[in-house]
Amino acid sequence: MTASNIDPGVVIADAGPVIALSRIAQLTLLRDLFGRVWITETVRQEIVDGGLFVDTALVQQAIMEGWLAVESSAQEPLALMTGELDAGELSSITWAFARQEMSKPSLLILDDAKARGVAAQLKLPVVGTAGVIGQAKLAGLIPQAAPILWRLPEVGYFVAPAIIEAVLRQVGESSERQ
Repeated sequence: MTASNIDPGVVIADAGPVIALSRIAQLTLLRDLFGRVWITETVRQEIVDGGLFVDTALVQQAIMEGWLAVESSAQEPLALMTGELDAGELSSITWAFARQEMSKPSLLILDDAKARGVAAQLKLPVVGTAGVIGQAKLAGLIPQAAPILWRLPEVGYFVAPAIIEAVLRQVGESSERQ
């Protein structure tokens, strides 16, 4: 949740957080927190066309409503990341870095540890799915974060218990499952 004190500019989400929030019917937290959230065309393809995510209806609806926007301009991937990250992570970080080079702020929503490490090396602000849920609690969008956070592992989305517990401490909730 460390990214909450910056001007997010353009919020760019990777596939994992979008899928995770969709699986627990909380995708609209992104809209409620940030207004418009962007995904790259590569991320859209991973989610909608990739066949790995069974229920894409919420994502497709968000794209049709326009608050989940798709950036379609292709950027040359940063050489230092090639081979380390999947295509969606690579496209998201590359776009955020290009914006940073033009002094345009961006906030990345990423969960993958390697991707977050690369983003940190590039000094790009990052928040994860758990942090988004924590921010939603602090913004008064949800009454409790704990039931939503503990739902993530139940639907097959791995978030380390230590991360869940840290976010719950930050929002003043008990880390015990309810």
